[in-house]
Amino acid sequence: MWYRVFAVIVGVLSLTVALVVLVEPVLALWLLILLLALGLFLMGMDRLLVGITGQPMVHVIPVLAMKEGLEAGSTQGSPPTKP
Repeated sequence: MWYRVFAVIVGVLSLTVALVVLVEPVLALWLLILLLALGLFLMGMDRLLVGITGQPMVHVIPVLAMKEGLEAGSTQGSPPTKP
């Protein structure tokens, strides 16, 4: 349930940002700089935590899949493999 609410909020935010950029193109450059800085910051924090703990932060994805009712490592929806 919370994932759907989050998806709707992100969708509304994306549409709002798109309209603002279309109306005021000067803001597009500042928004690009802000998003790049945020992405680099988060990536740096991730790499720092992986370096400190020695464990990649990939364990979150199976937990989310299990909450959605799927088994971790499930092959649902994946293309068939060739023998």
